[in-house]
Amino acid sequence: NTTVTPDVHAGRVLVVSSTVGTNQRVITLDDPQVAGVYYQFQYGGTAASGQDIIIKTETATKSLAGNVIHVSTDSGFSSGIKADANTHDALNLKDAAAFNINVLSNSASTWHVWGHVSGTTEPTFTSS
Repeated sequence: NTTVTPDVHAGRVLVVSSTVGTNQRVITLDDPQVAGVYYQFQYGGTAASGQDIIIKTETATKSLAGNVIHVSTDSGFSSGIKADANTHDALNLKDAAAFNINVLSNSASTWHVWGHVSGTTEPTFTSS
């Protein structure tokens, strides 16, 4: 589990390793102080099941906006998953085989999220 901060992690590709053995990895976004802070998360593991990655805001009063595209590795269907920009403060990637997620601070209270996820289970935006 990691809290990402602008001075250490912003502006670079962050490779998220496999969670085998722990079954879950939580990536916490430090509360945005200004607009323009950017993170990119890329899956670097090898397992395609049992991988639960959660990207969440540090404070539940901060929110996620935007959407991600999910491509099912079972059916081949794709769908768009949208954050409500109000109450959603976490993106849950369950059983992800691959993902590339971008996060950009819009303001001191909102993170804009976009990208794609491939796997057996559709990702979800949730509220604390």
